[in-house]
Amino acid sequence: MIRLLRRVVRTLGRPSFLGAFALAAAAAPATAQDSYRVTGTVTDSTGAGLERAMVVALALPDSTLASFTTSGSDGAFTLERVAPGDYLLQVQLASFETVRTPFTVTDADVDVGAAPLALQVYGIEPLVVSVDHTPFQNRRDTLTFNAAAFETRPNASVEDLLRRLPGFEVDSDGNIEVQGEAIEQVLVEGKEFFGSDPTVATRGLPADAVAHVEVYDRESDMAEFTGIPDGQERKTLNLRLTEDAQRGWFGAAEGALGASETVPSTLTLADDAVRFDQQLGINRFSPSTQLALIGSLNNVGRARFNVSGGGGGGQVSARGGAGAAGSGGFTSSGVLGLSGSHDFTDDDWIRGSYFFSDLTTQRESARLQQQLLGSSVASTIANDATRVSDSQSHRVDLNAQRDFSEGNRLRLRAGLNATQATSTDVSTRVTESATGAAINSEVSSTGTDSDGLSGNANLTWMKRLGDAGRSLVVNLGANLSRPESSGGLASTLEVATPDGPITTELLQDRLQTGRVFTNTQRVALTQSLGSTRTLELFGERRDVREDEERSVFDITDGGSVLVDDLSSGLEQTYGYLSGGFRLNRNTETSRFVLGLEAQRSTLEGTIDGRSETIENSNTRLLPSADLRLQVGDSHSLDFGYRTSTTEPTMEQLQPFADNSSPTNVYVGNPDLQPQFTQSLNANWRFFDAFTFLSVSSFARFSHTNDDIVTSRTIDERGFQTAQPVNGGDSWTATSGLNIGRPIRALGTNVSVDYRLSLAKRPEFVNGDENRSRILGNTVALQLSNRDKSRFDLEADARFAFNDVAYSLNDELDQGYMNSTYSLRGTLYLGDAWSLSGDWAHQRYDDDVFGDAENLSLLDLSISRYLFDERASIELAAYDLFDESQVVSLSSSADAITENRSQAMGRYLMLRFNYRLGTLGRGGPGGGPGRR
Repeated sequence: MIRLLRRVVRTLGRPSFLGAFALAAAAAPATAQDSYRVTGTVTDSTGAGLERAMVVALALPDSTLASFTTSGSDGAFTLERVAPGDYLLQVQLASFETVRTPFTVTDADVDVGAAPLALQVYGIEPLVVSVDHTPFQNRRDTLTFNAAAFETRPNASVEDLLRRLPGFEVDSDGNIEVQGEAIEQVLVEGKEFFGSDPTVATRGLPADAVAHVEVYDRESDMAEFTGIPDGQERKTLNLRLTEDAQRGWFGAAEGALGASETVPSTLTLADDAVRFDQQLGINRFSPSTQLALIGSLNNVGRARFNVSGGGGGGQVSARGGAGAAGSGGFTSSGVLGLSGSHDFTDDDWIRGSYFFSDLTTQRESARLQQQLLGSSVASTIANDATRVSDSQSHRVDLNAQRDFSEGNRLRLRAGLNATQATSTDVSTRVTESATGAAINSEVSSTGTDSDGLSGNANLTWMKRLGDAGRSLVVNLGANLSRPESSGGLASTLEVATPDGPITTELLQDRLQTGRVFTNTQRVALTQSLGSTRTLELFGERRDVREDEERSVFDITDGGSVLVDDLSSGLEQTYGYLSGGFRLNRNTETSRFVLGLEAQRSTLEGTIDGRSETIENSNTRLLPSADLRLQVGDSHSLDFGYRTSTTEPTMEQLQPFADNSSPTNVYVGNPDLQPQFTQSLNANWRFFDAFTFLSVSSFARFSHTNDDIVTSRTIDERGFQTAQPVNGGDSWTATSGLNIGRPIRALGTNVSVDYRLSLAKRPEFVNGDENRSRILGNTVALQLSNRDKSRFDLEADARFAFNDVAYSLNDELDQGYMNSTYSLRGTLYLGDAWSLSGDWAHQRYDDDVFGDAENLSLLDLSISRYLFDERASIELAAYDLFDESQVVSLSSSADAITENRSQAMGRYLMLRFNYRLGTLGRGGPGGGPGRR
């Protein structure tokens, strides 16, 4: 810990001053000053007083809520504690037009006089406080962010918007975390958008099409029908569109052409001097129909969407080369997608999508690893690798619902996915002792051709039984996948001996086929026990049938010879029977669910060519509880307790060797037992509508019995054999705190974020138990300006402290700190021109792998609006410091690893963007297209 503190001092200079400033900025109110009363009277057109009108003072220029009250029986009102400044008085009352009047408070109380309201001619305006710039609303089940409160650059995507929301983290691959939990699905207006890929919506839709961003736990179809959570919730982000976007068509066509400098590399894509990037998105939305078309073609690594579809252990990364994926490399991709949705009625609808992708990736990487080899032995492993891959995939998703009559509903979900891929990998792996003496080396080349076909279908039917609050829900599900692959391995091994190195050659062919079929039947009966309580009784049966065949042949002068020790075949069936109950109590401000499930699981397997069988069975009681509380409009609390079992996979059970890396062989274990995990989680959120102070925190803890961990055996040559075993108990704990608020006196918004993670897990080295402890602390500070009419500036600093300890060999214990600094800004030069810059600097600790090579990335651009703000042209320069690499540093149960991958270096692009439709043409607050 002392070493870590010394590094903080070296990096920050005066850490106590910075910490005090951060906490004071986040928690302390702005500069103290006198406050005054604002009085007036709400009247109708005749001058008569109006009672119970909502009166709000909004501070200018950003319309933040300063004070509010309601008018008395005579129409009089008084706003208390209003500080000097410029304000907008907003008065609302049902059936009357809203009135907004500016006023100023200087050094005395203010009487604004009468505020006459006129009757509404058409419709009724809802009685709400204007939340045009209120950041978010916090309800029991949903956290809602108001997009208007988080200004974005012109032509920004939804992903750019999400990066500005407090508690959100978006990595370079588009993966989203909110308060430490991964977002699994993104919806648009509550509807699926291109199936399960969240990046299509976040990268394909413009930020100015979004009015609100909602975060909640979306229940399974079964739980939605029964009304009782079943533990199968998916963390979901729902995009609520603006009124214009809901009833019109919009999109963008973009084309870019440029040139890049040559990067020293053997990869063909690295030699491309001409760079291109074309994007197309067209959306047509109405209250009942959604239609979308997306397309992308580029060779700059701009992976707009994930075809299938975080980091841990204190991982940090920096990206070299704009648009490079999180793992680096050179990528050429083509994507085409179609999506459609139509609501016949509120309860009858159909939604579907098709997605095609063609992806070519070439990557050169270097990995350096400090690994534990025993109680008194450690090693340094250097691994240089080159990978070239090409893949194509087709994906179809369908989702439909039919409401036959009230209380009689049927829902279908189905999907089909076909993939084809080829890859070539060449790697060099050198293992040295802690003193630098050579132990062994391996040079391997593999080539693989693979095909895969998978499909799934899920049918859920609900029937209400009479008027006594009783209903029956039946769910049927099936999933089938059939992967196939073939390839070859050529490897040269060299082992150091006192008499000199010994070299071995290996040449093999491989064939592998498999099939996995899963079918599930579930029945639930729910019964109302009054106005707030519901009881659910349920039963479930699930079968998972798997078979796999793997054949390995040695290539010799005489032909191919089957290698029995490496060839395998296994057929197995998992069977699950479970039943139980859940009791749900639901009120306006709380929800409590208590459940108990009894589960019986059996495994039966047969190893081809042997008389061996795999058999085991387990019976478990799985309790669960969930409590959610809404305390007023400002606080919400969530508590949850879950238990679950995890069965070993087929790969873990097969007692055969996989020698894809001959110096690091993997062997399955047919004696594995299922894991049993208990988890606790808690969340607390708070928001003050007057000060805009927001506080969110979370804590999660999990404990696993019979954890499936790795047992490694290292021989005198340094060759490793890894096998999964049940290693006893392991546990993880994570917590976080985010504090954000505006500092009006300084014209800034400040956010402080703290994360703590601690994991303890066993593994075995040559039969000896090693218990690892990985502790991570991350502190982040973010500052941004509030008035963005002339410029938009955001600065970040993040410090990650990591401490790793190994019980078997404390000489490998390591403490290190990495830090990241970033600055992003846009300067608006009138209504047409803007200058933008994005700088990020990553610092790595010297104590891990010696002198660290830090990274700095700088992108600059100048852009201009054309054609009545419908189009823009941009000249952009990326990676001006020509870093051309991606770096990550991570800790695991047995090693600390640094990965460096080659990426695109410095390049220049001329980009033209044309906005389709009328959405986003101009906006308040300065530059075109801004909110």
